[in-house]
Amino acid sequence: MKNKINVKTRWNNIRIGNKYLTVFFLTAILFTVASIIVFLQLNAGQQDVKAINDHSARVNNMAQMATIIQAKDVQSADYLITGNDDYIDSFAAYQENFSELAEALAPTMNTTEQIEMFEQIQSNDEIINDAFLTRMVDAVNSGDDSTAISLRDYSSRLRGETIDLVNGLIENVQSEQEDSVQAATQSMNSSLITFHLVNSRSQLPNFIFFIIFH
Repeated sequence: MKNKINVKTRWNNIRIGNKYLTVFFLTAILFTVASIIVFLQLNAGQQDVKAINDHSARVNNMAQMATIIQAKDVQSADYLITGNDDYIDSFAAYQENFSELAEALAPTMNTTEQIEMFEQIQSNDEIINDAFLTRMVDAVNSGDDSTAISLRDYSSRLRGETIDLVNGLIENVQSEQEDSVQAATQSMNSSLITFHLVNSRSQLPNFIFFIIFH
């Protein structure tokens, strides 16, 4: 009790100007710390939002890859039926698009599982390309229909397996995206809580002024 009285007495003996300075510095420190915390939280939230956008772009590119794989299979089937070389050109054009997407996606694989799945997709695609552009085309040109049909069936099965791999990779990336959404939500909620605390602490100077004059 005596210590409390001594503290209050010493505070009352401080000059008014020094009390004002004390209030000013305390308030400045409070808002500086709060501003830093809010900045860090908002920055983390922005990074999470960026990650969400990146994941969306990756999923979109992967979906395009699946579409291209299917389109190449159609060109293969149509070529086997008609023998029209235009389907070879279309197949090659689709393959160029696939390669561009694969080059863009390769650096974005974040986990060992994603890397292994992506490499298998690329490996399967190369096998499909060889089966059509080299072996099936040669078989059709030489009139070896049985070999051409066998290669067509083989590439068709591999196409299905490859699309399944792409879909599995999409699900894997979407799982990451859900984690990023949760992290972004938590960051934003933390920022709102901090803003609320800062707002509630805005009455601190009034409280200190009350102490000064009582």
